[in-house]
Amino acid sequence: MMYFTSRLPAVASASLRSVPRIARPATLRTLTTTVTRFDKQSPVFQGQGAAPGEMPTDEDQSTGLERFELYGRMEGVDVFEMDPLPSDRLGTVKEPVKVRSMVSISEPTNI
Repeated sequence: MMYFTSRLPAVASASLRSVPRIARPATLRTLTTTVTRFDKQSPVFQGQGAAPGEMPTDEDQSTGLERFELYGRMEGVDVFEMDPLPSDRLGTVKEPVKVRSMVSISEPTNI
């Protein structure tokens, strides 16, 4: 443990002394993995913007999820599937009412 605290700056070392000994490994781990975690990012999904002197349209200035939804509407696709869930029946273990999300885009194998 002394190896890690001797390599940190004096300010970080002083702040680590006030932290209980149980929390120190997690604190050190977060400090060392933050750079790696933010190293890879998804590509930016934004438009070119309006030319000088022109009024920007939604296509020009939308970004992120708004842009994703806009392009979906242009192609006639409801990207967020805002239709109400079927209420004509209750879900059972054998036939559940499936709720799709952005996380489970593909069919789950454990159902």
